[in-house]
Amino acid sequence: MEALTGFGTSAISRRRLSPAMRGTVGAVRLLVRTGFRAKERQDAHVRASGLTYTTVQPPTLAHSPATGTYRHGDYRGKSILGKTSRPDLAAFMLDNLEQDRYPDQPVYVQT
Repeated sequence: MEALTGFGTSAISRRRLSPAMRGTVGAVRLLVRTGFRAKERQDAHVRASGLTYTTVQPPTLAHSPATGTYRHGDYRGKSILGKTSRPDLAAFMLDNLEQDRYPDQPVYVQT
């Protein structure tokens, strides 16, 4: 199972951020409290489901064409200021469903 959430919406992914980016995400979390908490609850439900899952956590989604060259992986050195095109995000999610590269963990995707 895959769940699309948002950048840094799980405690696990936030712990992997640099201290400066953790502070930035913390500020965003305070500004959009209701939406961020909903994403945190979603993450908790997915983890508690007992299913094998990947939580896909892109930064800002962009209305731009596919590039075919997106990056994915853990959160070390990543930024909430990045962008991901919607077609590239969809391509990653379909590919990850087939390849199951990130079982039971959050993954960052950016164009």
